[in-house]
Formats: sequence, C-alpha cells, structure tokens
Amino acid sequence: MGRGRDIYVITGPGQGHLRPCMDLCNKLNTRNYHTTLVISSTLSSAIPSSFAQNPLISIAQIAPSSRPLPGSDLLSQQAAEDLRAHLSGRCEVHDLPLPICAIIDFQLGWTKQVFRKFSIPVIGFFTFGASAAAMEWGAWKVRAGDVKPGETRLVPGLPEEMAITYWDLKRKAFGPPGGLGWRPGGGGPPGLGDKPPWVSVIEGSVALMFNTCDDLDGPFIKYMEDQMGMPTWGVGPLSPDKHRESCDSLINDPLIREQEGGSNLSAQEVRRWLNTKPRGSVLYVAFGSEVRPSVDEYKQLAGVLEDWSRPFIWAVQHDKDYRPDPGLQKRAGNREMVKRDDIIKGMERLMGDEEMRDRMVGMKSRFDDATSDAALDAFSDFINQK
Repeated sequence: MGRGRDIYVITGPGQGHLRPCMDLCNKLNTRNYHTTLVISSTLSSAIPSSFAQNPLISIAQIAPSSRPLPGSDLLSQQAAEDLRAHLSGRCEVHDLPLPICAIIDFQLGWTKQVFRKFSIPVIGFFTFGASAAAMEWGAWKVRAGDVKPGETRLVPGLPEEMAITYWDLKRKAFGPPGGLGWRPGGGGPPGLGDKPPWVSVIEGSVALMFNTCDDLDGPFIKYMEDQMGMPTWGVGPLSPDKHRESCDSLINDPLIREQEGGSNLSAQEVRRWLNTKPRGSVLYVAFGSEVRPSVDEYKQLAGVLEDWSRPFIWAVQHDKDYRPDPGLQKRAGNREMVKRDDIIKGMERLMGDEEMRDRMVGMKSRFDDATSDAALDAFSDFINQK
C-alpha cells in the first residue's frame, strides 16, 4: 500500500497540548496535507466547530489513557485498542493509502508502538521550546546532580550563561493539581541532572519538532539536532489564529476557547480594573501547572506582594494548597487581585527599568514576526522522501 498526503497528529491531555496540535494541523493543511487529529474522548467538547468542519481535517477519538507508571503496560489499555482498531479499519478501505507519518506529542509517546506495527514513521513533538529540552539533556550529560556549593558547571554546546550552579538544583518539580504528569511515577519535569523522561519516549523517531522557531530558539534547535542525531525543526510558535490576530488589540478569551473551571473575576472586570491603572504599571503573576513554586514559596511571594506598593494581578490555580491567604486581597486594597527587601527591589527594577522595557518590546516584536515557514518546508522535503 502506498502513502498519500495524510498526517496523523496525536495530542496529549489539556489545552496546553491540544491548542498547539490543532494549530500544527492548520499549518500542515496550508501545505495541502490532510491531517487526522487523535484526541482523548475527554477533549471532544474542546474542539471548535470551525476546526472540526475543515474538510482537510479528520478527528479520531480514543479512550483516555492513565498516567504512565513504572511497569504499566499502556498498550493493554482501551486507548491503545481504539487506536489499533482505527488504523486497522483504515487499512481495510480499498485504495486508501497509509499516512505519511504520525507526529506524536511526547505525553502520548506510548502510541508510537501502535504506529510502528503499521510501518508508519513517527516524529516526536514537544509542545514547549527547544531551550528547555536542551537544558534538561545537557544537565543530564554533565551530571549536574552532583554539582557542589560554589561550583559552576558549563554545558558543552550551550551558552556560558546557561552554566549550572548548586542553587539551580533546588528547583522543585510538581505535577498539575489532580492531573496527568509526564514524569514516570509522578508529574512535572525531571530534577535537574536526572535523565529526561522524554529520552525514552522519542527513541525510534525519525525526526523531532518543537513549538518554537529559529528566530526565537535557533541555537537550541541546532543543539538538539546535533545531540539527537536526527532532523529537528521549530514549527511554531503554535497558537490559535485569534491569539496572533489580537497581538495589538483586546480580545475575549471565550472567542478562543471555552472557559474552564470558572474564575472569581470576568475578563470584563479585569479589563475595567486595568483601565484604572497607568499603562505599564501592573505586575502580572502566574505560574504553570507543572513547574511552580512550593507551597512555602507561594506564601513568601504573597508576603512580598503585600509589602509592595504597586498594583498587581495574581492568577492562582484552583488548588487549595496554592491559594494565598484569603485576607491578602482585602489587605492589599486597591492593589489587589489575587531577603523581602531584595525581592521587592528586583520587582521595582523590573517595572521601572526603561532598558528592560525596551528589551521586552523588542522581544515581543521578534515573537510577532517569528515564522516557521522554512522549517515546515524542510519537513515537507524530508517526509516526502520517506
């Protein structure tokens, strides 16, 4: 059986994985590829109708898969059976060619074994930038876990500014509240110096993709390509079209996605509050679900923000252990929404340093102009030779 122009894209759980995968499908569609997005059935309600109605896109649903634990056999789960049944059914359709390849989100890396049984080449996909993966790989290779106090350990191939110190080892890893992590036996990223869990996930891949581009992450994309010994492309930045269209304008989040879990404040309330503050005067504080401070560090941050004199917005996860003191909003008064001296000085510099502001504006401009066209062209040339 030959191969047509169909590419499978397999997404991990959560909006942070689904959105980049959907945008990747859209980018591939502009190059006349048909894409099949493989999702967990729990994500079906998060697919916009405009995406599902695209004639160049199909959606395949599989059962939710559980967190990978040591010794567990994910191929025995219903999700694997669903994927096998889907591909088997495709093979039974007369004259329907096999997909060119499967682009697999690292969180669903186990699916590569199913695709291999159908002789479909696999490309590993990272929904984050290449710099993070480069640092994890480099730290593991130089055995950063045994760095001593006062020592600075360089990582060959990476900038000197990314040298590892003892204090870098103090980073804590946490899984998303009640969600799926991608570290074997738990959530969050590996400890600095540990073997990155994605190393085994990408074994057998013919190439790698990152949610970044050469304009933003060029040296790190090249580093990963050299280290992994396979073609590596930055195919991002990947985000819904409306995000890119709204770079210089206001937009309501519901236009991009359904609201999840609710909030104590609406977008309109936040906007009205921001309009009462001088431009560039508000500090925005938010952390992800997998890489975040510890509970004690959250409490310290709350104390610092309370002592600070400037307005701030603090976006907090729906997790009781990570919510600030309920009295903080009341005590902070009109500044609210949800050592200290050194931290406060640092924040003052962040908000008041004109040079730093200029750098931020330059970074935004660079991001707005970033493109992955050359990388996607290189991908097309590569995969069409397979």
